[in-house]
Amino acid sequence: RAVRWARRNRRALATAIPVLLAVVVVTLILIKVRLARSEDEAKIREVIANATASEMAGDFHAAATQYETASLLAHERPFLSDLYKRAREGANRARVIGRARDDADRFFQMAAPLRFQLTGFLGNPNAASKDVKEALHLFYVLEKGPWTGRAEMEWLDAARRDRLNKEVNELLFLWAVARSRDATSGRESAEGLIALCDKAPTFATPKGPWDALR
Repeated sequence: RAVRWARRNRRALATAIPVLLAVVVVTLILIKVRLARSEDEAKIREVIANATASEMAGDFHAAATQYETASLLAHERPFLSDLYKRAREGANRARVIGRARDDADRFFQMAAPLRFQLTGFLGNPNAASKDVKEALHLFYVLEKGPWTGRAEMEWLDAARRDRLNKEVNELLFLWAVARSRDATSGRESAEGLIALCDKAPTFATPKGPWDALR
């Protein structure tokens, strides 16, 4: 019966078979595309997970690189737009935090020899002003407004933030003492010293030494 039916409908079958084959091919292609998308999404999620782990471990440079990799993989792919946005935000956050912590570590490295120089144990205290200003500029300590309220401070971990407050206070105080002992300083230097004494109490602890110096 099947043979007879096929013979009777051979023209219809001849027309339908290519259509069916086309449907099968298109279906296979769609399945392949979906599998590829799923694999790409899984890969990007894995990279983002690794970046998050790097952040948790405090390695923000590695995290920024990993987030950047994830954003490149998801770029201009609409079905991955959420992952792209997440990766871009992560990369920007990691770079900002990493830069702030690098600046804090750099300040600590610069401040250590400067403290010795300002106390007269290593070099000329009066020659240290340029380097002191450079170190303090990393966190805009000498600029107008409270430097401790700047956005950079929010990205520091508690240990770095507390240490930075302490060491900035120490460096400023030693610099102020060195300037007060400089016999060659004129009126402009004296005014600068008063400005330091006025600024320091906004964050310095204890405040007594600054009040005595003023």
